[in-house]
Amino acid sequence: MAKLKQQDGKPILAHDGAGFARSLIATGLVDAFQLLVIPTVLGKGLPIFTDVKGPMALKLVEAKPFPKGSVAHIYRPGLGDRSLLADEVE
Repeated sequence: MAKLKQQDGKPILAHDGAGFARSLIATGLVDAFQLLVIPTVLGKGLPIFTDVKGPMALKLVEAKPFPKGSVAHIYRPGLGDRSLLADEVE
């Protein structure tokens, strides 16, 4: 994946399971997170951020709500002040 990112061309969109996502996140190869929030409580799921070594500041660059309550969020990593993480949770 790192070699592909170095080549000219269109952006790479990677779709797969949580394990694949975790491996890309852990190696720092993710330029943007496109997360879809669906307002349904499942009680379980597959986490994708378990291999992150510490806090990762993310900047919201776009949010698109849908009529039935789902919201698509696009975040970029490494943009933001990590010291603000605690302030924004309050």
